[in-house]
Amino acid sequence: MPPHIRVSASAVIVRRGHILLVKFDDRTGPHYNLPGGGADPGETVEEACIREVYEEAGARITIGRLLMVREYEPVRCRSAFGRRHKLNLVFEGLLLPGSEPRMPHKPDAHQIGVEWVALNALPHLNLVSPSLPGQIARSLRGASKPYYVREEC
Repeated sequence: MPPHIRVSASAVIVRRGHILLVKFDDRTGPHYNLPGGGADPGETVEEACIREVYEEAGARITIGRLLMVREYEPVRCRSAFGRRHKLNLVFEGLLLPGSEPRMPHKPDAHQIGVEWVALNALPHLNLVSPSLPGQIARSLRGASKPYYVREEC
């Protein structure tokens, strides 16, 4: 197992009661996730978030407030989501004027779509983490401070 923690950033992008999600279909079956991904060496998490949202969803954004910090520990979760320890910073993403999300020309492996999903449908979707809908709802209810989430397995 690598000795370091993988740092990533994701965005919660909401428009007219819908949230932007990336859809994947892999060995675990179809599922959704927030757009985002790992920070490259020398890149800030804000820069990583902006880049990854564009790479995965073709959307140009600015970064809003930090909503939550999510931690995944493979030892606690029997490596359910991989063997690497992960720290994910989740930001509010604000679409730039004229930016319209779309499937990228070179999608990530197993990526099959980019979708606007009604916020009230989140609890019924197969998200990469079962606790994510509740975490997103808590963030959008106006939690004044970012909060820490230890991934439940």
